[in-house]
Amino acid sequence: MWRTRRVVYVVRVEGRDRTRKERKEAREEGKEAREERKGAREERKGAREEGKREKEEGKGAREERKEAREEGKRAKEEGKGAREERKGGEGGRKGGEGGEEGGEGGRKGGEGGEERGRRRRGKGAREEGK
Repeated sequence: MWRTRRVVYVVRVEGRDRTRKERKEAREEGKEAREERKGAREERKGAREEGKREKEEGKGAREERKEAREEGKRAKEEGKGAREERKGGEGGRKGGEGGEEGGEGGRKGGEGGEERGRRRRGKGAREEGK
């Protein structure tokens, strides 16, 4: 997994031995290079962890959206049920066994209500049922 770096000590340069000073400088350069590599490694590690954190947060948001969608579906179904009850069972706008006001007239009109038949205003309205 890890590739070990073989350190090659250059003793002779251009046909002559390196001075003590040159060897010391080379050692220090090597140290600096190691430190830089270490820093880069730490940065990559930090970025990886940051990515993981963001991914987890994204998962949470996805879950919340999913739950909200399901909640909306439930509310919609409940709303449908209430509408059916008001409308009075089967049938279109006026059909069914009668709703709140009873009879054959959808939500308001029909038998058993305060006024018989559908309440209407304007032309064709009944005098007592305005």
